[in-house]
Amino acid sequence: MKQMKQRALFMAGLLGAALVFGSVFLGCDAAGGTGTGTGGSGTGTGGTEDTGGDGTGTGGISLADLAGHIAGLPANTAANPHTVRLARTNITTGGVMGGINRAVRDRYVILDLSDCSATGNKITGTWEVDPGSNDMNVIKDNQYIVGVILPSSLTSIGSGAFASCTSLTSVTIPGSVTSIGNMAFNGCTGLTSVTIGNSVTSIGSSAFSGCTGLTSVTIGNSVTSIGSSAFSGCTGLTSIDIPGSVTSIGGSAFLVCTGLTSVTFGEGSSISQADFSSNNFPGDLRAKYLAQGGGPGRYTRDPANYNNPWTKQS
Repeated sequence: MKQMKQRALFMAGLLGAALVFGSVFLGCDAAGGTGTGTGGSGTGTGGTEDTGGDGTGTGGISLADLAGHIAGLPANTAANPHTVRLARTNITTGGVMGGINRAVRDRYVILDLSDCSATGNKITGTWEVDPGSNDMNVIKDNQYIVGVILPSSLTSIGSGAFASCTSLTSVTIPGSVTSIGNMAFNGCTGLTSVTIGNSVTSIGSSAFSGCTGLTSVTIGNSVTSIGSSAFSGCTGLTSIDIPGSVTSIGGSAFLVCTGLTSVTFGEGSSISQADFSSNNFPGDLRAKYLAQGGGPGRYTRDPANYNNPWTKQS
């Protein structure tokens, strides 16, 4: 019982912090814990937490019971979500992700998948045109998922894995993740802050495209490639630091980031003309970076006009 209370208090505090910052932490280790007892729930500032468990990590709600369990939770708002832990299962087989997607309805939840596994340690991210397909391996177009805690063994988040989850404000992704697939968080308009940890080496095309609520992005120093349209349409962004490890930036990577006024290319930055695609930033930033005297450093512009020129600061 004491352990249950400690876990509930811990998760409530974690939830409070995540919602305040509206953040997605990529390539960061998530603190975990084990449940005790036979089920039950704890009440805290973040709503109901279903700890389940028997002290071995085998507790939680089964996929078969998930929809009924969520339907039985008290009505709530996105500001006061319930935390629901899924029992140990492989989330990338038999359309499990699609099943989760269909089960989470009419109640706002933080989905704890920390006890789960994934084939090849990857969320494949493939999806069918029909959202009711049993083969759907993504959680997308879901307005009730506020947060996700992913398995600690995960190494890859595939294409469209959480696309258009408009209420998603927090994602806890383990330090084992090395790649973020195309459109992985595309259209997640609720995200305000993204921290991409040092384990991640590649950011896929349109990975965060259309995340209009984003105001802060931190890119880890192991990232070597930023895909085309990776952050396009993130109109709330005002500044971005591109670490020196990045050697490739795809076309339209930061296109229509209308509020962008400061871009810093880290020490040692060396992106060739061939690998610095055109039309990837507002204005003439690419040309200024590639020109003599360009390269690493901080560039700024007046945002009054989208095509206003950039100036390298001394």
